[in-house]
Order: sequence, then structure tokens, then C-alpha cells
Amino acid sequence: MWFPVVLLLLVGVAVAVPDHEHAWEPQNEYQYSVFVRTLTGVDTLKQQYTGIQLKGVLVIQVKSEELLQAKYINPRYAHIHQELSNGPYSKIPEENLEYRDIPMSGKPFEIKLKHGVIRDLLFDRNVPTWEVNMLKGIVGQLQIDTQGENAIDSQSTQIPSNSEPSSATFKAMEDSVGGKCEVLYEITPLPQHVAQTRPDRVPMSSVPSKGHHYEVKKLKNYEKCQERQLYHYGMDVKMTKENMMKRNKVVSELSTTHIVITGTLKSFTIQSTEMKNEITVQPESSDSPIGTVYSITKLTLAKINKISNSWFGPLELSNVESTGNLVYIFNNPFSDSEQRKVGQPSISRNSEQENSLETKKRSFHSHSSSSSSSSSSSSEEENESVMQSKASLRNIFMAPNVPLLPYFIGFKGKTIMKSDEHNVMQLAKDLLLQIAKEIQNPSEGYENTLEKYVNLKNLIRTMDRKQYTELEQYVSQFNKATVEGENAWYTLRDAVVHAGTGPAFVTIENWLKSGQVKGEEAAELLSKIPKSVHQPTPDYIKEFFKLIKSSVVTQQEYVNVSAPLAFAELLRNNYVVPSYYPVHSFGRMTLKGNEEIDNYISYLANQLQQGYLENNTQKIQTFIFALGVTAHPKIISVFEPYLEGKLPTTKYQRMLMVAALYDLSRDIPKLVGPIFYKLYMNENEAHEVRCMAVQQFILTDPPMITLQRVAKYTNYDQSDQVNSAVKSTLNSIINTKRPEWRNLANKARSVRYLVNPKNYDTWYSKGYYIDFENWVFKGLNVKMVASNDAVLPRYVYVGLDSIFNFLRKPTFEVGYAVSSYRQVYDLINELWNSYQFEEMREKSQGSRVEKLAQELKIKSGQKNNLEGHVLFNSVYGSMVYPYDKHRIREAVAALKKLLTSDSKLKTTAFNNFEKIVSFPMEMGVPFVYSFELPVFVKSEINFKKGEPITSRSGVYETLFCNRVQKRFGFIAPFEYQNYIAGIDKNGIMRVPLKYETNIDIKQKNFALKIHPNIPQSGTSTGLTHYSVVPFTTRQNIFNLQPVSNEGNTRPVITSEIHKMTKEKGPFSIKIESDTTKKESVLEDIVTGISKSSNSNNERYMKIDTTFESKQVAKCEIQIDMTFDAVTIHGKNQQPSHKEMQHHSKLDWKPNSKERREEIVNVLSAGLKSGTVFVADVSFSLPRLQDNTYVFTVGSVRSNIDQKLRHYFYVNTNAAQEVKYELCYSQEVQYAYPTPLNFEYAINNEPKDKLKGVLRYGRTCNTGNEIVITGSSSQSPQLRDMIENSSITKQCMEEIQKGKKSVRTCNKATDVAQVRDQLNFHIDASQLSEIRQKYDQVIGLLNYTNLSQYNVQQNSETNTIVVQNPWVMVPTVQEPWYRWAIKPSESQRQSEIDVLLDEVSQPSCTLDNDKILTFDNQLYNVQLGKCKHVLLTTYPQDSHNRRNYIPESSKVAVLAKDTDNDSRNVYVWLGNLEIELKKVGNDLKVAINGQNVEIPEKGHQESNGNEIIFEIVQLPDGSLSVISEKYGITVIFDGKHVRLYANGATYRNAIRGLCGNYDSRRDNDFLTPKNCLLTKPEEFAATYAMTNENCQGPAPENKRKAEGAMCIEVPEQQQMNVISDREAGRMMTEGGNWGYHQSNRKKEHGQDSKRGHGHKKYNQKDSQEGGSNESQYRKKHNIVYRTRVVEMDDKICFTTTPVPGCLQDTRPVERVPKKYDLYCLSKNNESMDLKRRVEEGAKPDFTQKPVNKIQNFQIPVSCSAA
Repeated sequence: MWFPVVLLLLVGVAVAVPDHEHAWEPQNEYQYSVFVRTLTGVDTLKQQYTGIQLKGVLVIQVKSEELLQAKYINPRYAHIHQELSNGPYSKIPEENLEYRDIPMSGKPFEIKLKHGVIRDLLFDRNVPTWEVNMLKGIVGQLQIDTQGENAIDSQSTQIPSNSEPSSATFKAMEDSVGGKCEVLYEITPLPQHVAQTRPDRVPMSSVPSKGHHYEVKKLKNYEKCQERQLYHYGMDVKMTKENMMKRNKVVSELSTTHIVITGTLKSFTIQSTEMKNEITVQPESSDSPIGTVYSITKLTLAKINKISNSWFGPLELSNVESTGNLVYIFNNPFSDSEQRKVGQPSISRNSEQENSLETKKRSFHSHSSSSSSSSSSSSEEENESVMQSKASLRNIFMAPNVPLLPYFIGFKGKTIMKSDEHNVMQLAKDLLLQIAKEIQNPSEGYENTLEKYVNLKNLIRTMDRKQYTELEQYVSQFNKATVEGENAWYTLRDAVVHAGTGPAFVTIENWLKSGQVKGEEAAELLSKIPKSVHQPTPDYIKEFFKLIKSSVVTQQEYVNVSAPLAFAELLRNNYVVPSYYPVHSFGRMTLKGNEEIDNYISYLANQLQQGYLENNTQKIQTFIFALGVTAHPKIISVFEPYLEGKLPTTKYQRMLMVAALYDLSRDIPKLVGPIFYKLYMNENEAHEVRCMAVQQFILTDPPMITLQRVAKYTNYDQSDQVNSAVKSTLNSIINTKRPEWRNLANKARSVRYLVNPKNYDTWYSKGYYIDFENWVFKGLNVKMVASNDAVLPRYVYVGLDSIFNFLRKPTFEVGYAVSSYRQVYDLINELWNSYQFEEMREKSQGSRVEKLAQELKIKSGQKNNLEGHVLFNSVYGSMVYPYDKHRIREAVAALKKLLTSDSKLKTTAFNNFEKIVSFPMEMGVPFVYSFELPVFVKSEINFKKGEPITSRSGVYETLFCNRVQKRFGFIAPFEYQNYIAGIDKNGIMRVPLKYETNIDIKQKNFALKIHPNIPQSGTSTGLTHYSVVPFTTRQNIFNLQPVSNEGNTRPVITSEIHKMTKEKGPFSIKIESDTTKKESVLEDIVTGISKSSNSNNERYMKIDTTFESKQVAKCEIQIDMTFDAVTIHGKNQQPSHKEMQHHSKLDWKPNSKERREEIVNVLSAGLKSGTVFVADVSFSLPRLQDNTYVFTVGSVRSNIDQKLRHYFYVNTNAAQEVKYELCYSQEVQYAYPTPLNFEYAINNEPKDKLKGVLRYGRTCNTGNEIVITGSSSQSPQLRDMIENSSITKQCMEEIQKGKKSVRTCNKATDVAQVRDQLNFHIDASQLSEIRQKYDQVIGLLNYTNLSQYNVQQNSETNTIVVQNPWVMVPTVQEPWYRWAIKPSESQRQSEIDVLLDEVSQPSCTLDNDKILTFDNQLYNVQLGKCKHVLLTTYPQDSHNRRNYIPESSKVAVLAKDTDNDSRNVYVWLGNLEIELKKVGNDLKVAINGQNVEIPEKGHQESNGNEIIFEIVQLPDGSLSVISEKYGITVIFDGKHVRLYANGATYRNAIRGLCGNYDSRRDNDFLTPKNCLLTKPEEFAATYAMTNENCQGPAPENKRKAEGAMCIEVPEQQQMNVISDREAGRMMTEGGNWGYHQSNRKKEHGQDSKRGHGHKKYNQKDSQEGGSNESQYRKKHNIVYRTRVVEMDDKICFTTTPVPGCLQDTRPVERVPKKYDLYCLSKNNESMDLKRRVEEGAKPDFTQKPVNKIQNFQIPVSCSAA
């Protein structure tokens, strides 16, 4: 057994013999000529480069085989900035270069080797760190491992044979200045002829005299690194050390080395080395790379001599220090000395030292033997080579030590603040003042201003708190009341927040506490902090936490919302996505444990509870948002009692809580997804909560079986809102191509066939996920939750994804939510209008409807407080404004004040978004890529003093500038130069206007005059600018001016620049373009900007729009708008004509009253009723051109005449004459539906007719004429489909049997009246002139969607027939059609029935002995000769105005039976009563008791210019009462009644036999007292007017109803949707469930080790329960005891133990939880049991019966008191 050990020792001795000389012969001196060239360029456009070329001599003295001494002599460099036609490695004649000395120390240094591999470098302590790194880059070229000292086991390894020459292939973990990474070695013998013909590769072929020539190729894999110095900020979270260089990333790096050696693989001489290092930049906005940084380093053997003299004496040796292996090192840029952060020496992977104690101590650097190695997680948390000490991170007053960035290391490796030659603080002040002046003077070029701002921001980032104070003092010397002082403050304010450092935060905190910033300005500033901070250290977060708790935040409006949200976002960014920040530079910034984060979350939770105690809805919403933004699992337990109904909250707030869990669900979908699912499955929950939950659940990518369950359940779920949300979300995701949703999209395609085929109207809850084929914008995410009292959604969220997405969140987010639109409308109506007169009138008499509500004693439901919010979030900042009724009152008051007083609105702000990545190149200097997106916005609107609100004038100025800087290159610290290549894009838009407005309310006229607000001068003023400028440059880092002003900057021009100018009036468009064809320049005027927005178009271009200021006076724009409405009634009815008179000569002058009157006459001719609306607009530039443009449009709908008319008039006139006129008039004769008569509907095909006349030319009367006639009808295919549908057949069968079903026949009647076919015939006097346009229109119809639209044309008859995929559904209340998807003939009959069913509108129908409610509840009813209320509105307790009903909704409909098997119907509108009855075979009408004869065309009742209602006789003889004012329609045929009510007005706002119209069928039997009855006859009787000669069953049923059990209206019922495990607690649930409780608890104990299963949270420490129950109890001081509760004469015990705190501890946090109680009568026995329990006994009550349930506040954890 000792043989292997002895053999191993022998091998070790053999390896250690001196014969192993490797590359270095002791006592020899080697001289290598050094050549280095590093260039950067946008070479995808042109091979133009900027950079440097270095040369020198590296002299190496070999002291022993493990120690070399080296010296770099005669270092020189030259600048290169030129086009290299053969690429970056082209040969440049030496005479064309101007060399200069590199200011190196020239001091020698030592190189330590082990088995020929470089292990450590030692330098004099005073040698600059930049010099050390450059020498590491040069010496690193001699790193060669021919014996596999650092080899990695790999299947591809080929070990060299014993015979020479031999080849080898292996992988090694090898260090260089660029990092310690995997390197692929390929060693091959070099042919002899190469040695003879390539002296550059084998300069000394005779040395040594024996052996062979070998070529060693090295390929470095930057994806597999053990150690790498890297600084990054703002990059994708996946960009970490090991995978930052993967394909399709922003930066990719390649390094190849070719080395030629002579000798054997064990003893050789290095003849030459050549290393090429290429870093390619491909911004996320580009489809292909935009440029590359190239570096080549060559070492060529020049001499080999014996050592003649020694460089190191005892003194020099005592001053050297280790600098570790070849990896780049850092120093303190703020220190006068170097203070290097020294790395560790390289350790051989395969030597015997691998097992030494030293190696064990440095196990951080060890590498797995697997070839797929990567950085360990420990390296991210506690990297020994991080560049900044923890002590400096804790001091937020100090400037950060940011490595690798120009302003931090650009001055000889130090911050530029250390320069004695430049006063950098003065440079910063000057730059700040320049920016302030430029944003004041609009004539300056703002593209330069934005670059200056970026430079200022980057410079301020290097400052400490003292220097910030100096800048503040400098700005404070300017008067803030002056424009210059104000602009200086704005510039400093925004630059400080974008600096994102500790001193910057302290400065902002000081501004806030001193009142220098407050209100909205302070709120906006705080919202930018989490988006700009570069080092959110624990101490930084602690300081922010102190700030949000201070009174200056909590008691200041706007700030008390913005600050908690900003803090929450900072928590999320730091703890959830920590690698977004430069953790590889500073180490992990978060704490290892969860103590702090738990403390922060607890504070937010306590503030939420405080909001509920204060009934402060604004505070409640703020902290719901804040908790959600943290995306921390702990928020689940915070929301739990509210979502489960244990603590009171509104359904609006529960909906917000579900929405707030979305960010967490994206991080841990398996944790939050089941919660969403359980909320969705609770059908007793509010549909708003369920819709929100199911949309977000689907996005968690649930298992296929669960998604199938959701899809299938849409066929059974009673909530159409929820089904709509499910269907729309799945259908959208099916079409998405986003990589993150690929798996989900495949699942959605698989389950789509299970979804209910019914389609839902637009205003139902929806989810939309849309992809964009655009290089910037990737997709749109929309979530909508419908409202019960309006068409508009209650909740809307829109997220826009783009390449600028920030921390996994969309680039832009906007949204709003409101608890009740009706409350908002009532409140705003109250605030803007005086109710005094109306209230006095109502008090004096009261309306019929209000008296009816009083008589029925209708109780208003308890209304929640009005609440809502507005949301905006972007990469620049965020704004959330929660509001309630008090905030709305304040907002309306502020708006009134703004409109009625002298005021000014002004905003000036810089914003910036940035991404940075920097790392050492193999040359030893830093590579830097930066992406900057600065934006400047300046907007101002003011009003002149003393002007009335109807006549105002003022100034409106807006300036918007944005800039995109994509720059890459490297830094040369020894000469303070930054070598840059890049592409800058600029966009500027300026709108300077003066305006005058005049509003004539009496004449309904609005006049607006606009002219440029530009001083008259002889110069032109820029309005817009767009440019794309690729360039290369060399810039001194002390030059803070834009690179465009740098003399070394050269734009990258690929061909001759073409220039073009286009002038139109005072406007001029100038174009400079780097296009290859002259003719394409003209095209750029129209398409230049859009084409340049393409990611692949980075060519040079400039487009400027200027305004000639001397023509300001001529550029006044006049816009005049007049609106009018005329009601048609008997007094103003025009002469009767069967058709609309299309021929009419109109007055052509602007704002012509005669023209409007003539259009009114044309539209109203022959109509019995209707309101004509006319809008007249004129537009002119009277001083610039003679032309005036006139647009007039009019429309009218006549319910009585069944006609819809439109008139369009356009003209161009000048010099008192018309130049061009266009007139178009159109009339549609539509057929009324017959909602109560199925037989008529099915036997009479619906058809609408259209006629339109278009005239155009010099005048309408003398120009060309086109006559269009058309119709809409049912196609034979649709007709056949309807007749054969099961709905139609079923209705027919029931009619034949005399058992007509109301529900079925209502649907069949509606279906029978839809249309799908359009027929057009065109008759034109100049047909040949329009034929081409005609064909284009037809082609467009076919091209738009050929698979859906069936378009047929007949050119001979000029006929078009269109069958579209939609059906037009005639509506009873709307002015035109609504649309529904037409089923295809290939669909199953069941799907056809469902689709056709969609055409039905919500209505209430009273049939012979049944009623079908608005919510589709069908029940039996017997009215008798007693009035019953079918529908009535009632007081909504609107702002405590008792018994008040808004005038527009004072509606009631009553009905009773009569003797002749008919009914009387009473329609109350305000104080009007319309009685409908049947007398004999005729239908009669009485209005307020007076009989009214209904003419054949109908009857109209109006009040002045307002139509109150109309009565129309339908084709089947029934009567229709239509009131557009009140939003109600009543159809009556003598026996049956069908009611239609405007959902926005009446949904959830009515009572009566028709139900409450709240979309829920189960609560339609709601009595006036808010009780639910089970018997329909008793329910109907509660709405009987028994005090008015009531005969029939109603009185007796009403008596029974009064004695019936009152079942309260079921509120939404919450259930247990969050388990202990999901809430992060030890599982205490289900103690009595099943037979294997112990096993289940054991399983949970095992699972709890994983916590929430999310490694980023370190949840193992925070999960209560640990590995088992005892650990949980011990850790959290929890004890379980049976609780005793005394109730009157009962003593109750909890059936299971309840958690409590140990003695001498107190609860840290409590949560409510329900427990079952077992109760006994109070007697001696029970009292004795109580005593024993209180003394600690634990009797088993689990099998005892449960008598009561009670809530207990149980502790989650306890701490020492």
C-alpha cells in the first residue's frame, strides 16, 4: 500500500530537478523588443481609428529558475488617428508617427515563477499602479505553460508524447491582466521553412542549438473566469463576471496569443509572442456590432547575454511589494500614495502545494476541475479583491472609489481631483454656469448642452460632501429669482441626484430638511434616487430609512407618497436584483442576514395598519404600493389578513394588493402563483379581485394541467368579467413571440380550444400583450379591470417594454384606478355647479321618483369612500398620486384658481439614464463602454394679468431635447487621454408660441390666435434638429467640453456629404446626409428620421428645421370654432321631403352663420324630430398666405323618422373668392328592431339604405359629382346560419307549443336582426377620373385582410359587395351599430350559438307571467291589478344629500295588469309620467294624465332645445319610448314590456322587479330594505304599490315578505388563500386533518429549510420553522398554549393550541387568525378545567364539537421585553 505514495514522492523529486529550465536560463539576460498598438473605431461604417502605439524594450535577468528581475526601458508612444484601409493591424511607416516618452518610473521589478509559470510580480511601492498594470500586460505575454501546470481535466486533452517534436492540446486556468480565465492551449511543431522565412517570428533561430521550433496558440475564454476585475452599472442583471461576454451581449471579448518557442517543451527559449485582444460592442439597440477596440502586443527576442550588472541593491529589495498574479490591480485614487489593493499570487493547480495550508486559506481562488467552471456565489459576496473597503462604503460622506472610470483613474491612475495643474472644482463651476446660460438662451445648440450635463454629472460623482457644499455655495451666490440663478439651481439639483453617490444623497437630504426643495419638486427628486444610485450600501439605505420616518417627509404632501415608494424601490433593487449594481467592484452591498430588510418591511406594514386606523385612504394606497414595489416575500403575510377578510378593507384595496404582488410573482412565480389561483377560484370574491388575480396568475406560467383547468372553467364561471379576462389574456399570449413567454405561449395554444367561445365587449375586463417589430420598443402589456358603474375600466395598467427596461420592469408604466366613477362624476358635478337653486326646488316639491323611493323605503347600500390613483413610472422617475374625495376637491379648487388668477406653470428638468461597463484590456489599460440617454425638458405657460377667463392671452414655450451617446474606447492614464469611438444621436424640438383665446359662451364660439414667440431679427431660429454623428476622437479628461468641440474629433464619413435645403414660407429644412446616392437626399426629407431610427442605420446625418425670425409678424395662425345644436320640433320643422335635399349652395365664408343655418335646414328637412349638431372650423394664416381653410360638419339622428344624416363641407378661399369646395351629404334610412316580436323579426329581413352625394371642384354646384347608394343586409350565408341555429329553432318550437321562453326568444329576436353584408353602387359623372382610386380602394380592402373580408366588385355596374367577418348589431339606444364577430360556417353548432348569443343587449323583459331581469334571472310573477315597480332609481347617499337623485337619472317604470288581458305601463321621467295602455286593439298614450294621439311617425316631447323623450311606433305595431336624456328605452306591445337602460348610468343603481343590474344573478331578489328573499312572489310584492287600490296577490305576499327571514346581501366572501408556508410561517394549519399529521409536519419541516425557495432572499434565516418546530420555537420565543375565553355563562377553550410569547418576551409582529372554540357551561367542573389549563395543562380538545369561532391576534415572533 506504500508503493503509490513512494512513487508519488519520486515523481515530485523528478519534477523538481534543475534540468527543468523551462523558458529561462539562469544568469542569462534576455532583451525583447515590445510593440503595442491599441485602437478603437466604428469600423462597421469605416476603417477609421484612434488610439496609441507603444514601443520599448523589456530586459529580463534570470536570477534562478523561480526568480526573474525585469526592467522596461525606453518606453515611447505615438498617437494614431487615421483611416487604415487594411484594418487596425495595418503597417504604418515609422516616419509618419511622432513618438513621445512615456513617463514611467523605469524601476526594475521582480517576477516569481513556479515550474516556469508566472506566479507573482513585485514592484517598488512608489511605482504608479497604472505602470504596474501596463507592465503586467507586457510581462503577461511571456506566460506559457507547456507542462500543463494549470491544466484542467478535459475530454479533449491531448498530452504530448515523449518523442520530440510532439503536439499537445489542453485547457488551463491561467491568469493575465485581463483576468484569470480558462485558456485553450494548442502546441504544434513549426515547419523548418517558417523559421527561415519569418524572422519576425523566429528572430534567433539558432538559439538554442538543439531542439525544434514550436508554435503555441492560446485562446482565452472570458465566459469561464475565476477572477476578473469588472465594473458595471445598469446592465442586464444576467451580466455577471462569468457570462458578461456571452454572445448577444453588449460587450464581447476575444483574445488570441501566438508564441514561438525553440527547444523542447521542457526547456526552450521564447522567440516571439503576438497577442490580439478584440472587444466588440453591440448595444442592445443594434442588430449588429457598431465597432471594436483592437489591441495587439508583440514581444520579439532581440538579444541573449549573460548578466553584466545587478539592478537591485538591499535598499531597493526592501521597498518592493507583492502585487499578486498577473490580474489587474487597483489603488486608492483619492490617496496621495498608491494604497494598492493587492491580489493574491497565482497558485499552481496541479503542484503539491495544492494541498498546502496556504492554498486552503485561499480557497476562494480554487477552481472546479470541470471545464464548465464559473464564478462561485461566494465571490460575489465576499470577494477578497474588491476594489473598495467596507469602511469606505459605510461613510456616505465620502466620494466613492469607482474603479476603471475616466474621472477616477484618468490622472496618472488617480482621480482628476488630485491634479495640481487644473482647478477641477473651478472647471465644474464653469461648466455648471455654461449649462445654465445655454438653457436660458434658446439660440444655443442643445445637443452640446446635454453632453456638458453628462460630463458635469460624471464629474460630480467624484466629489465628497465638502465639495458638494462648495458647489452649493457657488450656486447660492446667484439670485434664484433671476433666470440665470434659477437655471443654475435646476442644473445642480438634477446633476446631484443623477450622480447617485452617498454625498449626493446627504446633499438632497439636507435640501429637504432645510426646505430648499419641497412639495412636488422634492417628491420628484426623491423618486429619481433609486433609479440613479450607484452604491446602495446598507448604511445608505439606513440613512434613507431615517429620512422617510422623519416629520419633514411624513407631514409633507406629495413627499409622504414619493419617499416611501422610492425607499421601497431601493430595497427591491438592492436585495432582489443586487447584481444590477457594481457588486464585482465593491462586493455584495446587502447584509448577509435578513434582520434589516425585515425591519424595513415591518415599518411599511405598520404604516399600512396605521392608515387603516386613521381611515386615511391615501396612506393606505401609498403603503400598498410601497410593499408591492419591494417584491419581497414577506409582504405576503402583510397582505394576508386583508385578502382573507380577517381585517376590514375595501374591494378596491384588495384589488390593489393583488396587483401589488405582481413584481414578486415575476421573481418567485411558484410562490405567488398559487395565491393568485386561489383568489381566482373563489367565486364569492369581487370580480375586480378575481380578474386581477387570474390575469397575473396566467403570467406566472402555471403548469399545463392548471392552465387547462382555468381555460375549461370559463364555460362554467358565472362571471363574464372574469371569463373575459381569461380569454383575452390567453389569446394575446398565444401571439406573442417574446422569449420569456415562449413556454407560456405554447401552453396557451394548447388550451385555447377549451376556452368558452363567447366573445366579450370591449368594456369587459381584458388583458392584452402585444409585440412590436421595432428595434427600440419590444411590446405592450395592458391589464384592464371593468367597472360596475361606467363603460370606462375601473383599473388600467399599461407597460411598454423596450431595450431600456430597468431591473426587469417595463421602460414606461402608466395606469389609473378608481373605486367608483359615479362618485367621481357626482363630486365633480357638485364642485363645478351650484346646487342651491335645485336643492331649494327639490325641498319644496320633490320629484315623483324621489317620492316613490321614500314610499318604498328603499335603503341605500353602504358606500365605500371614493379612492383612486394615477401612476406613471419610467427609467427616469416615477409618480404615484393616490387620491380620495378630499384630494379631488383640492384639485378642482386649484384648477379653478389657476384659470381665474394670474399664474404661471413652469418646469425645467434634466433626466438621464445610463449604462456602464469597464474592465481591463490585455494591454493593461481600462476599456470603457458607456450608454447615456440624457433628456432636457423646459416648458412654460403663463397668463397675462387682469384678463377674464373667457378672454385670455399668454405665452407657451416648450423645449424637448434628447441625446443618445453610445461610446467605447480606452483610457491612457499616463497622458490623461480618453480614446473614444462612438455614435451620438440628437433630437431637439422647440415650440415657442404666443396665444390669444376668446370664448363666447352665448354664441358657442371659440377663437384662438397663435403666433411664434420669437424676437424679430435678421437671423433664423432653430425649431427642430435631428442628427446621427459617428465619430472617433482623443480627448483630454480635463476637457469637459463636448467632443464635437474637440480639435481631435473626426466624424466618420463614409462618402461625400450631400447637402440640401428646402424652403417653405418662413420655414427652412436643411439636410446633410452621408448617403451614397444623390437622389436619396431628397427622400431623407420625408423619411430621414424614421429611417435613422432603425438600429442598423448609424450613418452620418443632420436634419434641421429653422424659422426665419423676420417673418414672425406674418405667421399668425387663426382658428375659429363654433358649435351649435338645434332641436327639431313642430315649431321649426322644415318643409316635408321624403329624401334629404343634397343640392344646396352654401355660403363659403369663414364662421358663416348662414352656412350653418343652411346645413341645419338641409339636415332637418322633412324630419319630425332629432337634434342637429353642427361644428364649424376655420383655419388661416392671414399674413403669410391668402388661403383660408373652412371645415364644417353636421349630423342628426331622428328616432321618429328612422334616419341618420351627415353633412361635410370643406373649402379653400382667398381674396374674397372660393378656390376649391368639397361637399358631401349622406342619409341612412335604418330599420327599427322589434324586440318583442320574434315572428316579425325572423320573417322580415332587416335592411338599411344609404345614399351619399359627393361634389368637388371650384364650387360644389359646378364641380364633379359622385353618387353612392348602398345598403346593409344579411348575406344568404348568415341568414341560413340564423334560421338553422338552435336558438331560433328552440324559440319556434316553444311558440308553436304556446310556451314561449322569454330568455330564448329574446336572444333569437336579437339574432334575427343582425347584418353582415354591405352593397355599394357608385355613379360618377367623371367615372374615368376616379377609376384608379376606385381600384386602389378595392385593392386595399382585399389587401388589408384577404382571409377575412370577402370583397366582390363588378366594374361594369360599379358595384361593390362586402361580406365582412363582423356582424352589425342594431342597438336600441345607440345612434349606430355595435359589432360582434360573425361565426364561420365551419364552426360547431354550439360555438355558433354562443357567438350569436353575444348580440343580445342587457335588458329586462316582463312577459305574460315571467320576468327576465337585466342580470338574466328568470322568475314567475303575478302583478294583478296592482302597480309594481319594474325599475326605479333611488338616492345613493350622494355626499350626504338626503333623498337626492340627480336629475338625469330620475327614472321609474311601473306596470299593472288590466281586465282585458293587457297591462298598463307607467314611465316616469323627472316629473313627467307617460302612461302606456291598450284600449281594444290600439295602444294609447297619456302624458301627465292627458291623452295624446301618436301620429304615424311618432311623438316628441321637448323642453326648449332639449328633447326629453320620443315615442315611436315600431314596424310590428308596438310602441317605443326613447329618452336619450335619461338613457332609457321602454318597448310595449300592450302585454309585454322590454326595458333597456344605459349601463354607465344605471348599473348597480336601480331596484325593482328587474333586479339591481350589477351583473350578478344571485342577488336580484333584493328588497327595498336590502334583504334577499328566496320566494319570487314575496320579493315581487315588496315593490307593489299596495296603498294605491291594489288588487291581487300582492298585499298578502307583501305581508308574508315582511315576516320572512331577512337574508342580508352577501358581501364578497373571502377565504383562506394564503397558507402558513406561503406566508413564511411554520405550518400550524390542518392539525386535525387526515391521519398522518406527523408525516405532513415532517415534510413541511424539511421544506422550510428552503424558505421561499428563492436564493436571493436568504430566506433560510427568516423562515419561521427552521428545520423543525423546536427550532422555530427556540428562535422566535414562541410557546403553544390552549387559550381560555369566558363568554357570559360559558367557558370556551381553543380546540388547538395557540401560539404565544414566552415569559419576559413581547410580540414583534402580530397577525389575526381564526380558531375553533369548544364551550362548556360555567360550573365547578369547567372552572377546574380552566384553572388546570391556565397552569399549563394541555388537554386534547381536537375531537370536541366546535361551538364558536373567534379571532386571536397571534405573534409571529417575540423578542426580549
